[in-house]
Amino acid sequence: NLPVPKFGAILFSMRIYESEIDAPCRVIALNGEIEIIERLEEMGLSKGRALQFIRRLPLGGPYIVQAGSTFIALREEEANCIEVERVVGQ
Repeated sequence: NLPVPKFGAILFSMRIYESEIDAPCRVIALNGEIEIIERLEEMGLSKGRALQFIRRLPLGGPYIVQAGSTFIALREEEANCIEVERVVGQ
């Protein structure tokens, strides 16, 4: 039998758009060009921030994420920079 993760245990890391829709995640890293990372930080996305991936808009549109009560539209290049972890018990 596999051990059951404890409350708050980290399962694995992924890009924000790889998470399940509406699954609570936490930013563990911002990787990429400094200009993009600065833009993300100006939007309030930084290490430790809680996020949820809501959906991607049709026709290759932006990714929609929720941070608290704020909805943010991210370009693909921005979404590629956000590494998150899903946490059990959230």
